[in-house]
Amino acid sequence: MTATGVPEAVLADKFVQNVDTCNVFIANIVDRKQTSKIMRQLSEFCPLENLQHLKRVRAPKEKGMPLQIVIHKPVDTDSDQAVLKVVKSIEGLGKPYLAKVPSLPPLTRQQYNEAIKYWPVNFHEDKEIASMVSGKYFTDTEILEIEQYMTLAIKLANSGKAKDQFPIGAVIVNPSSKKIIAEAYDLRQAGFSLQHAVMVAVDLVAHSQGGGMWNFDEKFSELRHSKSTEAEGTDEYLCTGYDLYVTREPCAMCSMALVHSRIGRVFYGSSHCGGALGSAYKVHCQTGFNHHFLVFKGCLQEQTDKLYDDS
Repeated sequence: MTATGVPEAVLADKFVQNVDTCNVFIANIVDRKQTSKIMRQLSEFCPLENLQHLKRVRAPKEKGMPLQIVIHKPVDTDSDQAVLKVVKSIEGLGKPYLAKVPSLPPLTRQQYNEAIKYWPVNFHEDKEIASMVSGKYFTDTEILEIEQYMTLAIKLANSGKAKDQFPIGAVIVNPSSKKIIAEAYDLRQAGFSLQHAVMVAVDLVAHSQGGGMWNFDEKFSELRHSKSTEAEGTDEYLCTGYDLYVTREPCAMCSMALVHSRIGRVFYGSSHCGGALGSAYKVHCQTGFNHHFLVFKGCLQEQTDKLYDDS
């Protein structure tokens, strides 16, 4: 069996946004011999503060052209005039003028390549983020495992559909042991509107640990969970460190349930306009939350999309 596609990481906006720019005063260094002295003086009078990602001096693109140096970011007329008055007294420095520079440090190689078109910047690449962006985060073996679990989720979605439920299937797995902890599908049409596939799956995990809130009708026999005596990692809270495979992007309610249950990673097939893990929101990236998790989309999407062709 060969893998059919690479899951796409759903990253925080800061990793995928275009480079933003701001205006700064720069000046030509007309006497290169004074460069070190000029840099010391500017560091004292005009520290870069929130522009520390910028390299202070830019080398010329063409031979014979002067070095350029960042003076400061405009604040207000009075402050700028005071700074420029000091700058005017610095020996070896030309007249300041405005230029655009990247306003934020680059977080990816793509942002870095775009940023240096404006001005040289410091860049420290996050290897994990880089591998996600490049699509090389998972090995071929891991991709096959992901697709096997997603295939099971698709099978569960079809089981639910056969019983007049929304065709959304979910599987929760302990990635350390490869043990399937819960198998679920959507039960909203059975009369309880909160029983989305993800909510049912999380409750089944609770059942596997001797808890759980809902008792499910025996006619939904495909719903399964590991026995409490076999449950692994029960010293941890609910879904801590577990992986969720779900055929469609979770909604806001389900995504918050995943935050609270401490899920480790989420893999979904089809995106949804109201989805909260990449489409309408990115709940997993919210900085104010005390738990975050990784999200990957597009897993067997061609197959999962067929589940929703009529919706």
